[in-house]
Amino acid sequence: MTLVPARTLVALLALTFGAITIMSWISPSEAYPGAVRRACKSDYKRLCPHYGVGSAKMRSCMRSKVGQISPRCYDKLVDYGYGRRGRRR
Repeated sequence: MTLVPARTLVALLALTFGAITIMSWISPSEAYPGAVRRACKSDYKRLCPHYGVGSAKMRSCMRSKVGQISPRCYDKLVDYGYGRRGRRR
């Protein structure tokens, strides 16, 4: 099991919350760029499949499991401004 440094987790959650606030004004299908959806598809199916794609509950679920998100998904989220560079492991 990989632990996330508290400072990194707090920064990621703060940035994610800001992004989610902005994304709440966008329809779920437009909320994330296609590259993010593709990179995180398997993480979504593995971690939070019972929530609708782009829903607030799905985003909350994914945030609560940030330590379990694959490096590919995490890196793509960072590339698009949904988190901070640096390993969370």
